[in-house]
Amino acid sequence: MLSEEAITPRKRLTTFRVDQELRDALNDALARDGISERRKSHWLRQAIQAFVIADPGLATVGAGEKLKRFTLAERILMDDDTSTAIDEAIRIIRRSDYRTDGLQASIIRAAIRHAAAHGSEKPKHHPSSTRQTSESGGARRTRLAKSIGKSV
Repeated sequence: MLSEEAITPRKRLTTFRVDQELRDALNDALARDGISERRKSHWLRQAIQAFVIADPGLATVGAGEKLKRFTLAERILMDDDTSTAIDEAIRIIRRSDYRTDGLQASIIRAAIRHAAAHGSEKPKHHPSSTRQTSESGGARRTRLAKSIGKSV
């Protein structure tokens, strides 16, 4: 018989920093989608996975963050799929600027902004079913989808 640990996916607690404006946007989006505080990590994991598929170039990661001070702490329980998606996103960003720091938190903040602006989009859409504007964007989207366990 399998132990409960073998059945339950492993999750680890990750802390990231936000400013008051982003915390308010997060709370508004959670309220809009009817998500309780207990389900916030699940909502954030879905938002991160949907974001890395929706923005394959990750152009909005770090946008407008240079002069902001992120003083408030938020937490998320990260599962393996979300960690893999973030790791792949970090590799994509580091290809264009290897000196960029604090990428995990920047990716999470960008995913929150994206989900707050576009509603809760679950990462259920097959990446190849979306209209692709460039070959490289489509290849990145496919690679990213494969890395987080989506069938392509």
